[in-house]
Amino acid sequence: MRKSKPVMLAPEGASSSLNQGLLLALFTTTTITEGVNTVAKNVLITASKKGNKQLKQFDAKNIAGRAGRFSQHYVGRVVSIDKNFFNIINGAEDVLNHKNYDVRSTKTDVDFQITRVEYLSETELAEKNRINTLIKAANIPQDVFDAFRIVGPIAKLNLYQKILSLSDEQISQIQKLSKSIVKSKSPHLYWDGFQLIMNIIRPIVKELKLIKLIDYRIKKDYSLITGLLNSFLERGYVGMVRYYTDRQDNPLTKDEAMRTVSDCVYNVFKYHLVKYLGLFDVFYRYILSSRTNCELNDVVGIGTLLQKLEYNAITPNARRLSDYGVPFNLVSYYDQKDGLRQKKFDAYEQYIDKQIQSLLD
Repeated sequence: MRKSKPVMLAPEGASSSLNQGLLLALFTTTTITEGVNTVAKNVLITASKKGNKQLKQFDAKNIAGRAGRFSQHYVGRVVSIDKNFFNIINGAEDVLNHKNYDVRSTKTDVDFQITRVEYLSETELAEKNRINTLIKAANIPQDVFDAFRIVGPIAKLNLYQKILSLSDEQISQIQKLSKSIVKSKSPHLYWDGFQLIMNIIRPIVKELKLIKLIDYRIKKDYSLITGLLNSFLERGYVGMVRYYTDRQDNPLTKDEAMRTVSDCVYNVFKYHLVKYLGLFDVFYRYILSSRTNCELNDVVGIGTLLQKLEYNAITPNARRLSDYGVPFNLVSYYDQKDGLRQKKFDAYEQYIDKQIQSLLD
């Protein structure tokens, strides 16, 4: 009789060993259903729970489906020592509810864009038609208006009208904002231009964290988010941490500052803020292209700022490295246009630097 020793393996490694015949049996939790493929013919069920929660029918069927593999076995066997497991499988079918497929569910104007007509109430359908009439009257091309569908159409129409009413002086401030990111060796923020955009988007912002950062003033005319973003662009993540630890008013500990900055950068800057800035940029460039009779892509908007927020970089090489998950210090180094900065890397960064040379132009 063959003997095997107990081993601890990751799910992928364990299933691979079982498939190769290196393991006689595999003991597992419900993790086995998470994209792990085996050639097991027999599955023995010891419990009908996932932790303290009763298995749902979908989970139970998924587990039972591990018995017998197509092109490997004619049939598979499922044996359960917990009789409730088969009661779950043979019970009433689970009903998946979703508001976009339920006429009784209340929907917002965001939902109107993605919900089929038969799942809208008469009131909702009338409101959707009213909004479509307003969009048509605004004479905004559909592909322009459809950008960033996560923002509702009413909010989009309000934003569009505000951008439409920008003065020449205000447009000049936005142009200076874009140039401040492109021209500087170390990108910085043109505060007046960015604050202008924050004032414009503020009425349509829904996320509480972003609202607080816009409403809280660090100076008479500037929001906290303006100061934080400036610190992030000039000094990166560490610069923002130092802002919180070094400020005179209620300084934070390093741990508190790092938690606050992580939430700000990865949830607010790179998700919520980018969404509204991206929508502003599309509408702004379309309006200017219409006024100057040129292609939308030929209008300089705030694309460089959006690139910096998304990639932590502007230059093509640095953006490519950011996509590959290269450490921030290397991305920052290769984002410099003059090439005069010294490589001050630790041992790990030096190792990565050698590996990425083939990715550079």
